[in-house]
Amino acid sequence: MEALALDQNDAKVHTNYANLLARFGRRYEAEIEYKKALSLDPESAEGHYSYGNLLSEIGRLSEAEEEYKKALALNPYYPPLHYSYGLLMRKMGRFDEAKKEYMKAMQLDPDIGSKMTETWIILD
Repeated sequence: MEALALDQNDAKVHTNYANLLARFGRRYEAEIEYKKALSLDPESAEGHYSYGNLLSEIGRLSEAEEEYKKALALNPYYPPLHYSYGLLMRKMGRFDEAKKEYMKAMQLDPDIGSKMTETWIILD
């Protein structure tokens, strides 16, 4: 909160604050902060990824997909993004796309497989 008081124009500060709010279940406030962050830096892959995570968590799946796609266009080399996008595809019943995203995550970071319990359900 102190960081926000210091620099209202730092998108990363807003994104980090939104992540904290989301972690504590303050989703409405988190969404406001994500939107502020993305208005300050619409090219932030981290901002789109984090906002997509919130949207997926609250069931706004189509909007989450849009945010993940924006993040992927900006940074296609971030394994957790591919993993999260895979989870979203699974939630949406798009299992072939989920598998593709899980495989991409593992291609980029072979160690991520040990953290991805959902993956093995899809890949079997």
